[in-house]
Amino acid sequence: MIQGIVDLAVVTAPINQFPQIIEACAQKGAAGAVIISGGGRETGEQGARIERQIKAAAGQSGMRIIGPNCIGIAHPPSNLNASHMPGTPAQGRIAFLSESGGKIIGSARIIFTASGTEGEFAIMLADSWQGKGIGAALLKSCLAFSKRYGLKRVFGVVLRENRQMLLLADKLGFKKASSPASNEIELIIDIEKLDLYTL
Repeated sequence: MIQGIVDLAVVTAPINQFPQIIEACAQKGAAGAVIISGGGRETGEQGARIERQIKAAAGQSGMRIIGPNCIGIAHPPSNLNASHMPGTPAQGRIAFLSESGGKIIGSARIIFTASGTEGEFAIMLADSWQGKGIGAALLKSCLAFSKRYGLKRVFGVVLRENRQMLLLADKLGFKKASSPASNEIELIIDIEKLDLYTL
């Protein structure tokens, strides 16, 4: 039995053991689990049933689960590599998300201007993954990164039809600039005045 607090469990056991392992993690109070092994719903009804059992095993604990059948997660700034990648990616200014098979579903980046005090954000997300809160999470991460690195101002361009992103921009305090003939809206925010705890 592991003593002390468990932040994250990384599971690479046979799939039929997943529900019991996740239940034990939930009882231990683990905040999250990454299930790298395959054998879930991609294999058919039996795998789908086991995935439902995994969800039930986590119960009301609030534990977040990534997987099964995933590459894992990596967060270079904290030296976390809970994946089956051969090495930890270098720390940089780009984040990406992928689904099964390593297909990228979204990416986000901040491009620093020559002045070093401003940055342009760019977020891309596959159509089938829009409306699930991923774009919002990526934008908030971009803003937190920008504040950490001392930027004073962040801007980016959003299409008029991207209503969800524009609503989020309003909530976060972005100013908007556009011309009537353009299909694009420029979003601008003063990072120095941004309270990270409100993100």
